[in-house]
Amino acid sequence: MKRVYNILFGIVAMVLAVACGGDDSPVGEKWDSTKCYEDFWWHKYEPQLMERELEIELFNIDAVKLFEKKGSMTFYVSADKNKYVAPEGIDVYVNGEKRDNHRIVADFSNVRSKDTDTYTLSLNVGLMFTEVKDVEDYTLYFGYYTDDKFVSYNDRVDIDGVDRDVVLAEDLQVDLGELESVGIVVEQKVIMNPLKEKLIWGSIIVAGLFLLSIIISRMMTPKIKVSYIALTGNYQQRVRVKGKRSVVFTNTRKKQGFWSKLYKGTILYNVHPSWVSDVTFEPRGDKLVMRFNSDNYACDNFLLQRNQHYTLNDLTNRTKIDINVL
Repeated sequence: MKRVYNILFGIVAMVLAVACGGDDSPVGEKWDSTKCYEDFWWHKYEPQLMERELEIELFNIDAVKLFEKKGSMTFYVSADKNKYVAPEGIDVYVNGEKRDNHRIVADFSNVRSKDTDTYTLSLNVGLMFTEVKDVEDYTLYFGYYTDDKFVSYNDRVDIDGVDRDVVLAEDLQVDLGELESVGIVVEQKVIMNPLKEKLIWGSIIVAGLFLLSIIISRMMTPKIKVSYIALTGNYQQRVRVKGKRSVVFTNTRKKQGFWSKLYKGTILYNVHPSWVSDVTFEPRGDKLVMRFNSDNYACDNFLLQRNQHYTLNDLTNRTKIDINVL
């Protein structure tokens, strides 16, 4: 029995899942969708018309005679199918001209019953969003007034003062494809201003190229591979030099330029008053090259190797400095 209950419970759960997971998409006909964006600098947003060609057709001589006298018929675009509600943030255009109160006037003033017993009136109807905001599945309805009551368009048009037997459903038809009382659906999506998007992407590309140039420049600039230079004797100090572009022992404060440091790497300046002039160590493979900018110093070797001992002679003060490369 418990197993039967479990099976029934599973079936009920499946039915509820299917019922709750139904399609929530709008049932109206998709009229159109558009994109909008906020103004940015000189690139301003211009609202876009969502246009359709609508046709109102008169199929027999009675309908033609009727509208030859009546002249026109007015349809409205409404946000509600049971009563007229002006759509928020929507303007209505007919043949490129904005219409007040969301009205669409079908003008039959050119109908001539003696020429034809059928007549088709084509109207270019456009809808335009007036606000920059996301609008998803906004349903609108075409309708008209009869006996002071708003009726959304379905499968027939009832007109004040007209016998329903004279003007039948097929006598007057608004041809909107699959349009019924379920209405039409329009959408608007907010996107980034194209100019702003181009500037952002341009900035990203420039920044990427800038970063790439720095990386390549640093990769191509030799760096010191030994870890330390240890000085003993008259002047004692242990200096970490690994990864530096070069090391300068000097008696004056120096500052490396920003772009030099960014693109080539760090030059380490070690300042001490005992130095008569600058002594520079630069990389050469796994070794160091010692350079002087004057004749104040002499060394027993200018190409220094790791784990070796060297002597630097100060010719001015007649002192010696022992150099150990670690």
